[in-house]
Amino acid sequence: MITCAALLSERVTRAVIISGSSLPIDTSEMPLINKLYWKGLGTMPFVGTWLQRQQRDMILKMAEDPDAFMASRQGRKMLENVPKDEVKFYLDPEIRDAFGRSSVESYRQGSDGIRAMTQEMKLMRRGWEVDLSKIPSGLVYLLHGTADKNVPVSNAYKNAKAIPGAHLEIFEGVGHGLFLGNLEKLGEILNS
Repeated sequence: MITCAALLSERVTRAVIISGSSLPIDTSEMPLINKLYWKGLGTMPFVGTWLQRQQRDMILKMAEDPDAFMASRQGRKMLENVPKDEVKFYLDPEIRDAFGRSSVESYRQGSDGIRAMTQEMKLMRRGWEVDLSKIPSGLVYLLHGTADKNVPVSNAYKNAKAIPGAHLEIFEGVGHGLFLGNLEKLGEILNS
């Protein structure tokens, strides 16, 4: 979305980035295993593919039978990494099912989808290939939670510094699922 704001600013009226990374992705505040994943483990031949398949299988399992997944060891482990205030969203059947359906969509292409995810990770380790200073002031809104372990809040601060007039809003104690509890806020920004 940030690239669209830079390259197609005449066609973009508002760009809202929720829990988005800077480029290259800032891993400095990530747990060690996440750092290793982003620093190369996730894109290594065989290992990266295996890790991507594990993630895909977990998401497919969650989408197939959400209640059974949440009751499983794997589901409980996943919830341990979610901030306490966000657990309710993963347990709410309507929100959880919508999240599951949208997550499954990213794996619709089978092995090609896994290769695409690996390629995306490689691209995210590189810098922006567009000049962010060309984005019109005030076009970009950055929303990020301080408890995000997937994409640390430092990424939002880096983007805000690079994008002219970016609107930065930080949510204390909120994780990567920030959008789940802020759909109304998102609607307000998009309608403003």
